[in-house]
Amino acid sequence: MSTHPDAGNNPSEGLGVIRISGADRRIFLQGQLTQDIDELTPGNPLLAGWVSPKGRLRCLAWVIDWHDAAWLILPQALGVPVARQLAPYVLRADVQIETPATGVHALHRSELGAVENLQVNPDKQTITHCIYNDNYLFLAIEQLPETGLLLSEPATAPEAGPTDWQAWRRQNVRAGLPSVWPESSEMFVPQMLNLDLLDAISFSKGCYVGQEIVARTQNLGRIKRRMYGFTADGEHHAGPGADLYSDGKKTGELVDAVCGDGRTELLAVVPIEKLNEPLWLDPDNEVPLDRVALPYRVPEQPG
Repeated sequence: MSTHPDAGNNPSEGLGVIRISGADRRIFLQGQLTQDIDELTPGNPLLAGWVSPKGRLRCLAWVIDWHDAAWLILPQALGVPVARQLAPYVLRADVQIETPATGVHALHRSELGAVENLQVNPDKQTITHCIYNDNYLFLAIEQLPETGLLLSEPATAPEAGPTDWQAWRRQNVRAGLPSVWPESSEMFVPQMLNLDLLDAISFSKGCYVGQEIVARTQNLGRIKRRMYGFTADGEHHAGPGADLYSDGKKTGELVDAVCGDGRTELLAVVPIEKLNEPLWLDPDNEVPLDRVALPYRVPEQPG
């Protein structure tokens, strides 16, 4: 069983950023990401995937518009590799790709008022949006009503304690928000991680890298594997990309998992036809999985 280090209180084990600037940045990203970048504004962030030419997700990121640049918020460990993979697509465009030491902190919304008087607009509690000033940007995510992400330059980092990234991951798992880690990069087609159900794919914007495969998967009804939520008794430190089993045979892959209070909560991609069969976290059938409902409806029939 593969393992992934628990993301604890060290922000370097959590999220980082890629900064994409230059006059052609929006055109460049429109040809790369699954989302319609025309919808990106300073107040309207987007959840988007970047897929390989074979249609497999290289990364999944929140995209924000701040300080005359587009920023991709993604796992810190993927920042440099993804930036290097993006670079050959720039060609002669006016685009600069950097991985600055911008801090990313998971912050409870109740603490936000102490950060240069930033305040979440109560009228937008059910909308994903950004609030910002010269020093900070706060990403308020609809599915995570208690906690958001605060971006800050190192010199202006908030005085709040270190981010508990394990708690952040737990909230995402419970909300059915997937993550792509180095161990699972290029493992999943976007629909396997329910990106079509999370409005993270535009099927009308036109071409981007891998678009033909993503569109064909959608249009031909070939979505036979989906991401679902599960729990298991006991704390089992399986990491992204680990196998799930049915009758001792590999039948699915782990997307993310968190442990605490004597149990394991996880998101995993499994064949839809296997949903009603017993599933296990190990090949010896010692750790059974119980499926739990996600906050949004996931199809239980192929198609």
